[in-house]
Amino acid sequence: QNFFEANWLGSSASDPSLRYLVPLPGRPKTRGDYVDPNVHRTDTLPQQSAHYIRFESATNFRALLTFPANVVVRAIESGPGGTRIRDVSSGVEFSSPELATVYTSLVFVVMNDHPVQSMTYSYTVSGELLRFIVEELHDSGTPHAFSTGFSPYLGFGNNGHSRGMAVRFQPAINGNVLRKARMLIMFNQEFSNGTALPGDNKDFLFHVWRDRNGRPGDDLIPPFLVTVDRTAYPVDSFVDIDLTPYQSALTNLAGPVYVGFMEDSDDSVGTYVATDNFTSEDFSFVYRGPTHPTAPNTWQTMREVSALNNNSLDGFNLMMRAVFEYSDSSVAPALSLGYLQNPLLSEYIDVIAASPDELRAGSLAGTLTQGTTSSPLRFYNIPGTAKAFIDTSQQLKGSGTISIKVRGAKKFGVFYADTTVSLSARLLKVDEPAVLSTPSGTVTVTFEPGSVTDPLYVTAFDGANNPQMARGATKLAPMSFFLGPADALLNRLSTLRVTGAAIDESMTLARQKDGGWYSLPATIEPGRGTLTASIDRLGLFAVMKKTDVDGRFDDIPMAFALYQNYPNPFNPATTIEFDLPARTRTRLVVYDVLGKVVARLLDEDRPAGHYRVKFGASGIPSGVYFYRLTAGEFSQVRKLLVLK
Repeated sequence: QNFFEANWLGSSASDPSLRYLVPLPGRPKTRGDYVDPNVHRTDTLPQQSAHYIRFESATNFRALLTFPANVVVRAIESGPGGTRIRDVSSGVEFSSPELATVYTSLVFVVMNDHPVQSMTYSYTVSGELLRFIVEELHDSGTPHAFSTGFSPYLGFGNNGHSRGMAVRFQPAINGNVLRKARMLIMFNQEFSNGTALPGDNKDFLFHVWRDRNGRPGDDLIPPFLVTVDRTAYPVDSFVDIDLTPYQSALTNLAGPVYVGFMEDSDDSVGTYVATDNFTSEDFSFVYRGPTHPTAPNTWQTMREVSALNNNSLDGFNLMMRAVFEYSDSSVAPALSLGYLQNPLLSEYIDVIAASPDELRAGSLAGTLTQGTTSSPLRFYNIPGTAKAFIDTSQQLKGSGTISIKVRGAKKFGVFYADTTVSLSARLLKVDEPAVLSTPSGTVTVTFEPGSVTDPLYVTAFDGANNPQMARGATKLAPMSFFLGPADALLNRLSTLRVTGAAIDESMTLARQKDGGWYSLPATIEPGRGTLTASIDRLGLFAVMKKTDVDGRFDDIPMAFALYQNYPNPFNPATTIEFDLPARTRTRLVVYDVLGKVVARLLDEDRPAGHYRVKFGASGIPSGVYFYRLTAGEFSQVRKLLVLK
């Protein structure tokens, strides 16, 4: 066990029982290397071996490890304040309150001392991030040759004095530290046709440059010699260049920076960098030395270099990378919540979390609560954006108020926002009236019996239901609300009543359609601050100035009308539509060719509106039938055909 711990520490300054007498050239590989501490994993550990599981700085760090008797776990906490080693017990919570202050990293050394048997263990860890390690890159990780028959590496050959290469990187946020550079390189003697001797130095002069007019400019730090040890960094592996000693000069970098190398004046061994065409934009640069015939002492892009090489380098970049530490200590994100309701299976909803800032996927968590039951929200990003995430697993279970609570942080943020919204849901049945209000109570919809053909979950929400479009869609509206499912048609007009808004004669009720706002006929009572309208379709509504709408809906018909049924001929059912310009006693009756009543579809008072009535042909034979609409003094007959 001491051997495994010494394998990680590798320092002569440690306790003698926990170190090697001679420093090791490399470090053990980690089984897990986590920047985000919120993780759960089960793993298998071979006999007489160890796994190293490393975590970066985090506050409120807690871990629960479960392992059998032959497994021993120790925690090694390291940082500027020193090193601390503690035993970890199976099934007992382990905490490290100093991880974000005294210590900057923690490694669990999981050791199996059984001589022949593998062991299974698991760990569940939680904590809040303070900093984020991000490897910025422009390559796929696999070199690609820029010319057929050639190795996928670019260099100057031996004795390429005062020539160099660089790659540009833009830090994602202002709160940054350039911690490390990584380069996939080879040296002349490592190629089959290389002429340098095996023992010749494998080195180069490493630089970090500031930007000058879109190309490398002055040095940000003093250049230093890097000698590559192939026992630590085998061929075809990235060489890591630690920049921690230069932290003060590489902190809060505002503009582009360039990492790369120059061949020093006495360097006789050529350095070659791997190439890749994963990203076609030019991020890579080549420095022409003082003896170049056309561009001496000049930085050129790959395409500019390519123009002299049959354009073979177009779309290629050098495989150099920059590892940044990011920490955004600005305010928590402005987090908006909403939902999308399935128009066909109305009990299913998708929950959306969105922000004007990019969000960190791992930070988003929440619950949807109906009554006494809560279900977790599991978000994944909406393709093409890091500002909106969606959960598609939620189902309405009944009528009532539904609460959605979500917590999230900016992509590299250390502060979290907690946001809660509510919506109302009601199962609208075929032959029963129903009343539904928004959670605020300012909007109420009264549904008549027969409003739907099949049971339908209807929902009400204060504001725009889709936070991705809420800001732009309702910016001119002092009040907006959503009735779902969007665009669901009602068989009978429903009464919508709005209260509590600053309503006067200059206002109107509008519904969104195809990105525009169209006003609906409405009755306004400014003294009471109410607005009443009849609607036959659900969707996004707003109370807004009449001058701000894009047009009008003509939802109230101008005249009585009876339309031809569809489909016709039909079996087993057809739809009959008609218009009423005013409230009146309305009768709709189906007759056979002898004038005998086959079905009375409607016989009641109806308000003005456009109506749809379904007629089923079960129980009647094929043949010609007639249907008559009588409304006040209006009467009209049309023919329908049943074909079985």
